[in-house]
Amino acid sequence: EAGDSGPRIDRHGHLAARRREFAGVRQQVGHHLHQTVGVAADGGKVVVTGVDQDGDVGKIYLGGADPYDGSGYTEIDIDSIVGSGGLGTWGRGACIQGDRIAVVGERQPLSSGTGLVMLSTDGGASFSDITPSGVGESVTRCRFLPDGALVVAGGDSFFGVYR
Repeated sequence: EAGDSGPRIDRHGHLAARRREFAGVRQQVGHHLHQTVGVAADGGKVVVTGVDQDGDVGKIYLGGADPYDGSGYTEIDIDSIVGSGGLGTWGRGACIQGDRIAVVGERQPLSSGTGLVMLSTDGGASFSDITPSGVGESVTRCRFLPDGALVVAGGDSFFGVYR
């Protein structure tokens, strides 16, 4: 209850966790049907990735100074980083370590070698396509190691480390 700082006991006599509430942030995307499937946060930085399903274009959303303000997010088309090549793109995952941001995904339709890996070393001001040769059909997960190396994994039993 408002202003109550004491513990809550549920109807069975157990200590009940306090209910947390989300501050709803929804990116203004016009009439497009967007699906967001990857999210990462580090300190106050937030990156979300997904796809504009109407245009079959992968998207990256970078949070601004206030991550709770949806109007402060910058939208980046994955096609602008990797080119479209006449295929659709999807963002599947993201990770952050300081100013380093990685976004992983794929080209559509899926086939061997359609996975994507993109990296920013300047907090999202620019991204480079660092997709390795031998990549599988999709790259879905990424993590930065403490030494700064990037580990990615995805379809076709693919995984790799980028230093």
